[in-house]
Amino acid sequence: MRAISALLLLVPVLAMPAQAQVAAATAGGPRQASFPNSQYKTILPHVVFGGGWHNRFMFVNYNGNTVSVRLYFYGNDGSALAVPIKQFGTDTYVDVYLQGWGTRVIETDEISGDALHQGWAKAVVSCSSTTCEDIVIYGVFATAVVPGYPVFEATVFAGDSRSPDVMFPFDNRDGFITGIAIVAHTCTTSDPDVRINFKYADEPGNTFYQFQVPMTCPGHTSFALPDFNSKSQNRLGFVEVFSHYASVSAIALLFNPNGGAHTTIPASEYIP
Repeated sequence: MRAISALLLLVPVLAMPAQAQVAAATAGGPRQASFPNSQYKTILPHVVFGGGWHNRFMFVNYNGNTVSVRLYFYGNDGSALAVPIKQFGTDTYVDVYLQGWGTRVIETDEISGDALHQGWAKAVVSCSSTTCEDIVIYGVFATAVVPGYPVFEATVFAGDSRSPDVMFPFDNRDGFITGIAIVAHTCTTSDPDVRINFKYADEPGNTFYQFQVPMTCPGHTSFALPDFNSKSQNRLGFVEVFSHYASVSAIALLFNPNGGAHTTIPASEYIP
């Protein structure tokens, strides 16, 4: 009954002439967006370019005020990483300016034969008031365009800069492989002591298998879960990534064995 009632409420709008529908939809102007804690969504846990990969970065301003974003690039060891960006040149950071309700896209500028580079990025957002809460940043990394071959890509939303705990499901069955990239930043020591808890779906109870991730802080690493922990091969479950000495951001990707397609796995971030 509720579903039918909802449909009936749409009838008067659908019955309006097209011009009247547009006028009714825009009479109030743009709606005010609300993105809780998006001012903290500033860490892109995985940046990859060259070696057959390409990266794009999108910045969206869901507010009427002008905003500027400086995106810093870092390598695996936390040092500044020079990245070639179309129309900007090669540098360790790039400045992006967004008008009210504005959207900008920048992308890496590889040439054939460039070596593979991996790392991460951190955004610093400058705004006139509380409009930093209405900025959304994400990256898309894709296989390079090769004639005769499909292009595969995955979206990486910026992670919370405060997050010490990130969780992902994984599925390494039937030839599928789950990969993970981790960033340790905002460190209290040079050793972030990042750890991963594995929980397997076929094991009852609350048993977790914990492993330490060898990395420095700040730092970045990436690996396939079966390579990191062979027991996760051909199994299903979830992982928890955390540190007591650094903030941690991470992403997970699921790779299809049939042709190289991959997709992002949803993450759950825990802020204590």
